[in-house]
Amino acid sequence: MIARPYQAAAKAAIYAKLRKERSTLLVLPTGTGKTIVFADVAADAVKKGCRVLILAHTSELIEQAADKLLQFKGIEAGIEMAARKTGREGALLGAAPPVVVASWQSMIRRLDRFPPDYFGLVIIDEAHRAVGRSYAKLIDYFCDAKLLGVTATTGRGDKRALGLAFDSVAFKYEIVSAIDDGWLIPIVQRTVDTPNLNLSKCRVTAGDLNMADVEAVMVESSLLEDIAGPTVSLVGSRQTIIFAVTVKHAYLLAEVIFRHLKDKAVELGTPPPSEISVQAIDGKTDKDRRKKIIDDFREGRCQFIINASMLIEGFDVPAIGAVVMASPTKSILRYTQMLGRGTRPLGGVVDIHDTPEARKSAIASSDVPDLLVLDFSGNSGKHDLAGVVDALGGNWSPAIKSITARALKKNGGNVLEALAAARSYVDEKNEAIARHRSRSQYVSREVDPFIVLGAPPSAKMEKTGPASEAQIKALNAAGVNVKEIDGNHANFILHKLRQRRNKKLCSYKQAKVLIRSGLDEKRVMKMRFTMASTMLTQLAANNWIAPASWRIPGAQ
Repeated sequence: MIARPYQAAAKAAIYAKLRKERSTLLVLPTGTGKTIVFADVAADAVKKGCRVLILAHTSELIEQAADKLLQFKGIEAGIEMAARKTGREGALLGAAPPVVVASWQSMIRRLDRFPPDYFGLVIIDEAHRAVGRSYAKLIDYFCDAKLLGVTATTGRGDKRALGLAFDSVAFKYEIVSAIDDGWLIPIVQRTVDTPNLNLSKCRVTAGDLNMADVEAVMVESSLLEDIAGPTVSLVGSRQTIIFAVTVKHAYLLAEVIFRHLKDKAVELGTPPPSEISVQAIDGKTDKDRRKKIIDDFREGRCQFIINASMLIEGFDVPAIGAVVMASPTKSILRYTQMLGRGTRPLGGVVDIHDTPEARKSAIASSDVPDLLVLDFSGNSGKHDLAGVVDALGGNWSPAIKSITARALKKNGGNVLEALAAARSYVDEKNEAIARHRSRSQYVSREVDPFIVLGAPPSAKMEKTGPASEAQIKALNAAGVNVKEIDGNHANFILHKLRQRRNKKLCSYKQAKVLIRSGLDEKRVMKMRFTMASTMLTQLAANNWIAPASWRIPGAQ
């Protein structure tokens, strides 16, 4: 299998880091082949006589890693998980193969079977979990081994830094870049207004919404209807994965969605849906039944597969055309993982093309041209919920993300196109502000108190002796900053200032700021004190740049 350009670059970056450091991190979005990359790294290590340990935390990820090693590298890995072991006596008697794929839970209990120096390389899949105590124990035990972490995101729900476990990030590829480069499918987002969704009273536990509180809200019959109806209507015939809050919520939602499918069939006069067209699945589902449900979904006999968190990681079905977010969350990590279940293109669509344009065209012509993401909007109260813009707009400014989120909520649409439009809008505004600031600086000038107060030029006034300290103090307090002035000039200015106060006209301090912002002197000096105060408030709110509504001559 020929590596994609970013995969080859990732490998080179990993080797460069590991030559200098003990540990490093690879960040690739879901669907871009991170398993293939670390399988390639593991195979290279084996060629050099190094034993490799690959750690994961679910059976799906463990089986996936072992399958990729066998499929692409011809390496039959041993598995340490539950009842499965690499050999009766294990590594102490040389029974373990050069690559062992293990769950961290099993490996913690079996460390006595592996000497600390047995593995030369440890690879951790879903490495955002690696700062946990159990992983730390394994990392410390195999203290001489190089360490490679692989993850789709560097974020964690508990805010703990991955820097605690890894020395560096060798390579990072953003999901936005992967879509732009034609390796992942474009994302179209729709937000459904859901009046019965009220999360305002839900507590926060371990950084996310309390599941019991959210379940109590989401299982209400009215809310189940609010989610099921739009879901059936909007996804059409797309293969759809739905993320529910809890197992109870998943099964209730399955019942309501199936009823809506039957109602839709009656309305359209089409055959009724099959009993297997909507299936819920959970960790306690019988193994054979679980396999049957997943096979039915992969092959299109089941259109809707519903789960709480079981299929968030390691579930890869390229035929998925819609992801329904019926599990509100504050965690961008969790949201991104759910989103990633549907970003993978169909097999054989993109790797035969050499350019982003060709790959994107091939995706657009395929049976899954884009991914529809459904979010549900209600009263979130004080909670800041994660959304598709958070997952895709990680490096974009808050202003761009906010504008994009509002636009998508109102009209839906392609997320990257909405981000690009928001960026163009913000760039144009910033350029206009820069032009305005430049013009404001051009028209800004020192304000001569004699001119603005209607006096004859200072040079034509008769001079007397120096102004008194009291006069200079009064002038400075009024904003006329002078160190030396004769008494006659000081008297005149103070007289004009008193006249303005009596007439309730703008003060000299106010006038200076407004004139320097670009307003005409005559207009300013006729302004009432209260009007000047209002305009100064507007000016301060606009970062001391005159708003376009003031219609300053020369400004656009």
